[in-house]
Amino acid sequence: MGVDRDDVFRRVRGRVTDLEVLERRLVVICGVGSVGSLVADELAKIGVRRMVLADGDHFEASNLARHHLTSAYIGLNKAEAMADMLRRDIPEMDVGAAPFHLDARFSDVEIDQFLAPADLVVVATDSREAQRRLASRAYALDVPCLVPALDPSRGGEVFVQLSSEHPCFQCWDGFRPDALDVRGVSAIEADSYAVVQQSVWLAEALLDPRSPNIQELSPAALDPARRVRQLFVIRPGAALQRASIDRRRGCPGCEVGPSPVRELDSPLGDAPDGIARALTSGRERVEAAG
Repeated sequence: MGVDRDDVFRRVRGRVTDLEVLERRLVVICGVGSVGSLVADELAKIGVRRMVLADGDHFEASNLARHHLTSAYIGLNKAEAMADMLRRDIPEMDVGAAPFHLDARFSDVEIDQFLAPADLVVVATDSREAQRRLASRAYALDVPCLVPALDPSRGGEVFVQLSSEHPCFQCWDGFRPDALDVRGVSAIEADSYAVVQQSVWLAEALLDPRSPNIQELSPAALDPARRVRQLFVIRPGAALQRASIDRRRGCPGCEVGPSPVRELDSPLGDAPDGIARALTSGRERVEAAG
């Protein structure tokens, strides 16, 4: 039996400022693990209709305890499985899946072409190297970017990377040693909820500046002349900490420069499946050459 999209979002209207605006936005989520899968599901349920999901891992039984996917998807690629679930659950979802990691196999230009059509990039991968590179490429494209992460002691953080007028992710993350990876944080799904909730509220603000959640960033509504809040630290049982970030001198993220892809009117078109296929083609070219 088909489900009418208007019925699904009938009780969301009024809470979401402009459902029609969210339906037009494209969100690229890099990393579809315990945080990325929940962010994708929650964004779909507030009305975001267009997404591209990227992840090279397969869904395993050990993921069941803290992932949105169910046992029916064990053995399948996470990005493809999550895209399938969203299409089944939410009417008229337009979701593309890139079933691989956005790693060194891809040039900066190829990654830029993949990210450029997005209105928002969410970097939910558990690799610090990938976090930094993908956030850097979003910065080069001038595309807003969220970087959510869990903390081993519960809770976590969400960094909001705005335009080149503001400090980048590495201005904050640069104090951490390069070798200090974030892979394999031990957590239960409930530990993710506050990080996911904050990520979704911030994503809504970035996708629709008329959202009241813009107050999370700044009462000045992203005025470059005023300090905005870019770092959100969540600790269970404690008040949410919001902080402005200073630009770090010599930051490699800030010095990346504008991407040449920004000069193109339509890097890969704007259909999620087409974007995912284009990057798949790029990966095949890289593998064939190597």
